[in-house]
Amino acid sequence: MSLKKAKLALTAEQEEYRGRRAAAANVIRAKLPRAQRLADEIRGVFMSAMEASFTSGGEDVFRKASVRSAELQLELAGLLTGQGFEPDALYDLPMCRECADTGRSGPGDICGCLKKHMKNARETEFASLIEGSFGDFKLSIFSPDVEPGWGLSQRENMEANLAYCRGWANKFSPRSPDLFLNGGTGQGKTFMCACVARKVSEMGFSVKYVTAVSMFREFEDRHFDRGTPDVDIYYNSDLLIIDDLGTEMTTAFVQSALYDVINTRLTSGKKTIVNANLTANELNARYMPQICSRLSGGFKQLHFFGPDLRLR
Repeated sequence: MSLKKAKLALTAEQEEYRGRRAAAANVIRAKLPRAQRLADEIRGVFMSAMEASFTSGGEDVFRKASVRSAELQLELAGLLTGQGFEPDALYDLPMCRECADTGRSGPGDICGCLKKHMKNARETEFASLIEGSFGDFKLSIFSPDVEPGWGLSQRENMEANLAYCRGWANKFSPRSPDLFLNGGTGQGKTFMCACVARKVSEMGFSVKYVTAVSMFREFEDRHFDRGTPDVDIYYNSDLLIIDDLGTEMTTAFVQSALYDVINTRLTSGKKTIVNANLTANELNARYMPQICSRLSGGFKQLHFFGPDLRLR
């Protein structure tokens, strides 16, 4: 959801940072020509060492180069700081030393420099999308009466679902199971999804939250040349939440698109949450077996039942 905007904002910040350093370096070159000569000599020391290592065996060459480079760096730092400049002002350094301006601090780990912009983008997007957080969840609105056929109350069931979803969001990772939230209308599925989306996005992961109707409309627009919506996000976001599956016109094209999205994300380890108001029989009647098999076998199922909260 917010990853693309965050990357653009981070790129702009990095360009501004490089512009400031370049301007400062120009001032130094004009004021202290000796500083630039030292910086050039430092770069040349290891270049010369690399060339020499091919003919004279490298270890001793690089040891001498390291000693000479350290001497030059010390002289350069003293010259710069003596004139009120930063000691590394002439070096080509990344804005973020943790990730070297890649936005990733390790395999699958988003760096803090990118998370900052994702948080800003998330706050803007979620404010216009949907309200909901785990802190807003009120179990008291769910019925305490034992539901026939289930052996527990709507409130007890929601308490278990809430605990599971909160833990799932807090520990979100490629190893998390995909989720299928199933049950009647007005039982808290959409609100639960919003809570998960907000938490996962706050942790710096990219989240796409969309209704089934909207998602398949975009796929159809792309397929039938009615514009060029960005459907890649449905494959690439860290978390995709498909709300109200079953409310769309379930054509052969829609089924093919749904299967492709779910199967691709399962294969690549991208996480997906689907919620639907369909019973198991309705699901099997509406969708092809390959889709039903993945939703029932490849996803962790959470059931929702009880009185419609909207009517109450």
